[in-house]
Amino acid sequence: MTPALKWRDRLAKPDLDTIYQLVKKTGVFSEEECRVARELAEDRLTRGLNSDYHFMVATVADKITAYTCYGRIPFTDGRFDLYWIACDPDMSYKGIATRLLSISEAHMRELGGKKLYAETSSREVYLPAHQFYEKNGFLRESVFKDFYRDGDSKWVFVKDL
Repeated sequence: MTPALKWRDRLAKPDLDTIYQLVKKTGVFSEEECRVARELAEDRLTRGLNSDYHFMVATVADKITAYTCYGRIPFTDGRFDLYWIACDPDMSYKGIATRLLSISEAHMRELGGKKLYAETSSREVYLPAHQFYEKNGFLRESVFKDFYRDGDSKWVFVKDL
């Protein structure tokens, strides 16, 4: 049973550390990646609508359970990057990430979005992410072999909005 969720697209100062901790708790991302997740949230909080990053947050009892960070790809016609989608591991497999993605995609369409791109590592630890993208209508469009390091390729998934 999915818990009572609330959605918001605004961030508050306490969210910065919460996002950092949520990303870290997944056990997938490096310390540097966790810091970048926090920095993007800080950029949005500091610059507001002038930021290149949009956020959609799912909360349960006012606690962030999952979030997305996305933005328009410069010099493109309606193309967006999904920079982050992360869900608290304690809340995984309850449909929260799928609902969050759907709400985020609707917002991207409102902003003129036509296509959504998601980049990820080919490492085995990312298999649940690959399956999530495919289950949600993304196609693996390209592979950049040994992109991150030898044996760790970049996979790019794409979805029509």
